[in-house]
Amino acid sequence: MLKEKPSDYEKEILGEHTIKFIQFLDALPLPALLINLQGKVIHVNNNAAELVKPLAGDIIGTVIPHCRPDESTLVWEIKTKHKPIKLEFRIFPLDFGNIKLLCLLKIESIYQKKSYRSSDSLFNLLFEHSNDGIAIFDRNMYLIEWNRAMERVTGFTAKEVIGKSLRDIAAVLFPSTITSVNSTDPLKNISPDRIPKTIEELIEQGTFEEVDKEIRDKSGSEHTIRYRIFPVFWDGDVFPGVLVHDVTELKITEEVLKASELRFRTLIEAMGEGTLAMDNHQNILFVNPVVESVLGMEHGELVGKKVSEFLDAENEALLTRQSRLVTRGITNRFEMEILDNHRNRHTLQVTLSPWKGADDRIRGSIAVFIDITERKVEEERLRFTSTHDEVTNIYNRNYFEEEKNRLRVSRRYPVSVIMIDMDEMKVVNDTYGHRAGDDLLRKFSAIGKQIFRADDVFARIGGDEFAVFLPGTSEKVAKTVVERLKRTFIEHNVEFPDSQILFSVGSATAQTPDELEDAIRRADNRMYREKRQKREANESQKRNR
Repeated sequence: MLKEKPSDYEKEILGEHTIKFIQFLDALPLPALLINLQGKVIHVNNNAAELVKPLAGDIIGTVIPHCRPDESTLVWEIKTKHKPIKLEFRIFPLDFGNIKLLCLLKIESIYQKKSYRSSDSLFNLLFEHSNDGIAIFDRNMYLIEWNRAMERVTGFTAKEVIGKSLRDIAAVLFPSTITSVNSTDPLKNISPDRIPKTIEELIEQGTFEEVDKEIRDKSGSEHTIRYRIFPVFWDGDVFPGVLVHDVTELKITEEVLKASELRFRTLIEAMGEGTLAMDNHQNILFVNPVVESVLGMEHGELVGKKVSEFLDAENEALLTRQSRLVTRGITNRFEMEILDNHRNRHTLQVTLSPWKGADDRIRGSIAVFIDITERKVEEERLRFTSTHDEVTNIYNRNYFEEEKNRLRVSRRYPVSVIMIDMDEMKVVNDTYGHRAGDDLLRKFSAIGKQIFRADDVFARIGGDEFAVFLPGTSEKVAKTVVERLKRTFIEHNVEFPDSQILFSVGSATAQTPDELEDAIRRADNRMYREKRQKREANESQKRNR
């Protein structure tokens, strides 16, 4: 299509009058093409472009076959991937002095298919059957043309208004605004002494600004119209024309949508859950205050950012997988972690739903979430306390028993067992208090965790009793572990003689699950035998003093 503002070259080739006629065609709703006498397309208006674009793309420069100026109609067959499409046009010859062109109009009704052969007939056809209202004024701003669409919009017939001045017509249609025309209103600059200059300015600008205005029709009903000024060329002169489109229903729809959006936003912003809208590329389009609070962002900072800016690689992949389900129309619920503006981690429980546009296509997704970070922390704390000893933070007896049940069906055999009982704990508690006894237990546990493997189950199963499961460990290796345990604490006691840690230990190995209980009993017996031997040795030393 021709540029809105023609270049000097185009003016020279096509001529000023042709350019102005093209701009007039662009303001009309009928599909129209301009071609030269050889059938080459030099211009299509917007309606024609929309008509042929899906079929043939950009047709400027295309030669239309079998188009002759002495014919009144043309059937143009366009080949497509599926089947040929036939478009019927009326042919109107145009004479711009040294430039002769043909105008093709796609016409549907029987009335429109009558043989109009002159440019005046062409204008009349466009004028009378336009879907938009058209009014034309003379140089003194008196109405000279008023089409049927204007009659429908205003309720006034052409007979009632032709010959009246623009001011008189405006006083009837715009009774409340005649003295205060908006600064962007092009009618404000239209006066008899400025008509040619104003129209020429509009042509040079290459644009015809549309203005919305409220009018009152003959019956008193109010309408919203959208109009623009365009130049009309007759007999070498230029007159102001007004193109009017009734947008009342559109405005009502817009107001309904705005009210609906306002209710939606009010509801979303009042929700206690975080709500976030994003497009199919995870660009954030809307958030409510809860989202801003969770992420530690100021109002308005999140819109335009990508959600991935607040995710690590694992959670970004998770969101991508869930978003793919949304593009298929599936609502899904899941948990994910997000990083706030200070890189603190939050756990969210998310419901991700498709967000559809007016055409029912999925435009993105709506995420509604609650921050369950504190709940997760509390759940983890409860889970930890249910399986760990509160004094030493190693496994407790409950976990030890659960592990024993798992080992009964495990294949990780042999399994070795180490049983440990602290020596002299009663003396420590009676002499220094239970706090000192707890400190001793904590020290023993901390050192023991450094000796045992991560897969080993090191548990406090009683007041001063400990047990260890060593899966996949032979009896020989278990004895080596016991020796390392004893040696480590001998070294500790030498280094810290005032806080010595003494214990008795026994070990045994089960080759199969059926032997596990017996191995525990044998390790326990060996531990008590060592404790008894220590006690007897101490008593013997006391007697020999």
